[in-house]
Amino acid sequence: MELTNPNYLVSASELAGRMTDTSLRIFDVTTYLKPSADGFAVVSGRDNYLKGHVPNAAFIDIQEELSDNDNPLRFSHLPAPELARAFASLGVNRDSEVIFYSSDHVMWATRAWWLLAYCGHPNVRVLDGGLQAWSDARQLIATKTSAYPAGDFQCENGVETMWADSADVLAAIGDTAVCTVNALPEAIYTGDAEISYGRAGHISGSSNLPYGRLLNDGQFEDADILREQLSDEGLLEEASVITYCGGGIAATTTGFALKLFGKDNVAVYDGSMQDWASNPDNPITRGAER
Repeated sequence: MELTNPNYLVSASELAGRMTDTSLRIFDVTTYLKPSADGFAVVSGRDNYLKGHVPNAAFIDIQEELSDNDNPLRFSHLPAPELARAFASLGVNRDSEVIFYSSDHVMWATRAWWLLAYCGHPNVRVLDGGLQAWSDARQLIATKTSAYPAGDFQCENGVETMWADSADVLAAIGDTAVCTVNALPEAIYTGDAEISYGRAGHISGSSNLPYGRLLNDGQFEDADILREQLSDEGLLEEASVITYCGGGIAATTTGFALKLFGKDNVAVYDGSMQDWASNPDNPITRGAER
């Protein structure tokens, strides 16, 4: 079994052979979620970037530079024109090949990929395995910071079908043509974990495919295994899929995996559980379903 869109990923060895390509725009988008009194605190990965990163990579703070900070929901995406301007200010051109990676969970790289793909950029990739894969391949680790001159990328209309809101999710409950899937660990999905988003459990009617099951040592599983994991939940077979998690980050890893297989009708519920659980009228179920 082969991927439909293998070009959405780039290996460390392939990237290493193309480091002189001036069209490349490489970004470290590492972010951390640290436990805090009110749930999680968002911590930029810039300090780790300064300690070591892929040569020529610039750093992007996803929360501060690519999110709507006027929205009380963390990491909410900006409207496409504003988001495109943010990417352009960071150096993205119309003809750039953009590569995102993280030194922590791949979900930060897939979140950045989802945002730029939403803006319609045709050439955006994720470094499979992130900084760890780069290091394991015995490639040079840089400590000198990099930045790109402002680019000319523009977008007037984003691909709005890449996003879902609470109304879309509510309408999908009981709709057999839509598969809504939770990307969080099983214990959070069932409501048995200490972590919750105000109300423990998951969106009623949704299934569970923890995003970590799509990975092997930080890299995406081989195509056959990846397809099996996705098919077991019906994600490749249903007419459309809505992915969600706690705040729209891990959900992009599942969405990205589906895009690797050419699944077009995939939407990320951007607000995810932080939005859903805040409305007491939205149904939540504890325990397993399906």
